[in-house]
Amino acid sequence: MIDKTENLRLRPSVSIVSTATENVWEFFLSNTRQVRHLRIRDQRLIHLVTQLNGTSIADLVKEHPDIGSEIAHLFTALVEWCIVEYQSVSKTIFDSTHYRTLNFLSDFIPSYALLSEQRRFRNSKVILIGCGGVGSLLADGIAAIGVGELTLWDPDDVKNNNLNRGLFTRQDVGKSKVRVLADRFEKLYPDLKVTTVTELLEQETQISRHFGQLGSTDLVINAADYPNVDVTSKLIFPTCMNLKIPHIVAGGYNLHLSLIGPTIIPFETPCYKCIEMGLEQLQNEDFSHLRKLVRPKRNIGNLAPLAGISVSFTLNETIRTLLRGSFLYPFMSGKRGEFNYLSNQVNYTTFERQANCSWCSNTHKHPVNPS
Repeated sequence: MIDKTENLRLRPSVSIVSTATENVWEFFLSNTRQVRHLRIRDQRLIHLVTQLNGTSIADLVKEHPDIGSEIAHLFTALVEWCIVEYQSVSKTIFDSTHYRTLNFLSDFIPSYALLSEQRRFRNSKVILIGCGGVGSLLADGIAAIGVGELTLWDPDDVKNNNLNRGLFTRQDVGKSKVRVLADRFEKLYPDLKVTTVTELLEQETQISRHFGQLGSTDLVINAADYPNVDVTSKLIFPTCMNLKIPHIVAGGYNLHLSLIGPTIIPFETPCYKCIEMGLEQLQNEDFSHLRKLVRPKRNIGNLAPLAGISVSFTLNETIRTLLRGSFLYPFMSGKRGEFNYLSNQVNYTTFERQANCSWCSNTHKHPVNPS
């Protein structure tokens, strides 16, 4: 709900340009390159917008009673469209460690909701399973964007072959991956609570046991590729479904870093089983590039830039999933992307909830994806 007594200002990242069409103005949100076109016939209104710097809707209406209703309608819309913001919130943003993050999110989240959404994000608990090349970069990104609690799960020590990607250095070789990361975050992000798990993930019961020990969880990210991400995803997703915990597969199912995995919101989006069944349906000549490699311990090469691409998509999905609601929703729900190294293109395959999926069948009468 917009407070009409809050002092407003035009957001510094928004530009206003007149167009070739009479009385039509372009509002350009430069962070995200979104554009709004508004027809404003009364030039006094556009003057009030361009000169806005610390006046409330209530005061503007009082100062210009003859166009009061137009002012209230226009400025209410401008707040909702993230073109103007509360001056008090803009000061909080400027003083924050996460100034640039909040400034970016202000293109999507109206000023009146931004700080409550930030608190929601700061109170989030994320479990990251797998802290190797992709996982270590994911861990650093998750810590940097400001979640409150992060659990790092990986049984391995740092090896020489981890050094071509990820955060690790030669001094870390032989040390526990999760311990190296936890020590790093303790210095960089003192407000972050970090928990470590060093068990080898082999059984589904490990997931349910640790989730019970770790308390409520808002998101699980699977970046564990031993013996492969198919196996670890099958161990992880049943508990996430039972507990209704959103989960992201960071890297895909069958190949490795060239795949951008889906985001699964239990009983809203296609689940892991639905997507697996969908992939089986695509195993024909037209989709031969999606065929599975059946060797259980396959060894596939990778590059640091490929790891970075997978990480970037997953971090975007982390933000969108933790803040999902009226303003943001995961992009990769019901999708799987394949990054083509030669063409620099991402090709997406979409999936539906399967009527014969034991988790998502219509007989369960769970809500459908609101997007």
